[in-house]
Amino acid sequence: MNVGPAFVDDLIELLRCFCVGRSARDVPVTDWPTLLQVAGRERLLPLLYSLLRGREDVPAAVPEALRRGYYQTAARNSALLEEAGRAVDLLLAAGVPVCLLKGLYLVTHGYGNVALRPMGDADLLVPPGQLAEAARRLQEAGYRVAEGPLSELRPGFRAAFGFEVGLRWEREGPLVELHEHLFESPYLRRRLAVGGVWERTRPLEWEGRPVRALSPEDQLLHVTAHAWGEASPLLRLVDVVLLLRDEPVDWGTLVERARAAGLLLPVAEVLRAAEPLGVAVPRQVRALLSERRPRWESWAARQSLRLGREAAVSAGLLLDLWGIGGRPMRLRYLVAKLFPGSRFMEERYSIPHRAVLPFFYLYRLGKGAVDLLTVFVPGRFSFSRKSAHRGR
Repeated sequence: MNVGPAFVDDLIELLRCFCVGRSARDVPVTDWPTLLQVAGRERLLPLLYSLLRGREDVPAAVPEALRRGYYQTAARNSALLEEAGRAVDLLLAAGVPVCLLKGLYLVTHGYGNVALRPMGDADLLVPPGQLAEAARRLQEAGYRVAEGPLSELRPGFRAAFGFEVGLRWEREGPLVELHEHLFESPYLRRRLAVGGVWERTRPLEWEGRPVRALSPEDQLLHVTAHAWGEASPLLRLVDVVLLLRDEPVDWGTLVERARAAGLLLPVAEVLRAAEPLGVAVPRQVRALLSERRPRWESWAARQSLRLGREAAVSAGLLLDLWGIGGRPMRLRYLVAKLFPGSRFMEERYSIPHRAVLPFFYLYRLGKGAVDLLTVFVPGRFSFSRKSAHRGR
């Protein structure tokens, strides 16, 4: 469906009302069916329900859809928070400190309402070097490692390279993900220096539990980078606005860390996209964020934040190898990426018979080579009012 600029203005104005705490009763809406469609795609149904509840000009079918989204989110988030609480209690009892990440932090410390901000899982950061121990402690208590949509590239790959570990108490229950890095990309890990990230975390009381939270600058860097890598970033943009509204940020420190991580472009573009929602970036900071950087750096940021990057062979592999320390580990990583196990290949490419497996290895290598040859094809994160409905 073609969504015109008038509709985008309506949506932005509604979200701005939420972000600045203003009533949305008088905001005109030109296309209610499209508003509902896009709000569902962008995970904004609960938020719009809180804004539009009680308006008399809302068509009959809209309030019920919004209400359903609101209460479904409340139920799902409540289950996730309960599961996260169980995992945090077990880890703290085992002497493993825990830091709340993403939605788990934002739901209670940004939105202030468990029903407003959908969460997919409960993300917990543990200190560097303690991921395996944390996962082991939870498994001993009864958690099971969750099965993802695809098997590992090779057995033990994720644990060896510090990727997150997903665990469930029940087979279909809420997912708890343990992390020891803010980003999956070894390239970004090396540039950001994860040890420093943990050292900058601050004490936080969460439902009576002594946990930790990222520093305001690391929090904003983390959220903006994820927003830049998403096809439907509206909810992340609201996250950015609420973080800046509730937590003072040292802009100089933010720019310094974004530059060190090679993420100046994502931070600048996401902050610019969030301005219509109420973000006010100081002029001198905007100038620093917009400074010219080498072309390869913006390419590296795109590759490192690319969705599905772990499963694919892409030009980002070169960055990953740079980010991994030690020749044996680099070789192990390279072999796993280029020649994954047969189970992964069969699931990834829906291979009908093992006899044709070698041809799919050739296909995988060829596709990666083509990606490498096209690394300088321009692309950009865009969230202008004219292109908001298309995403990225």
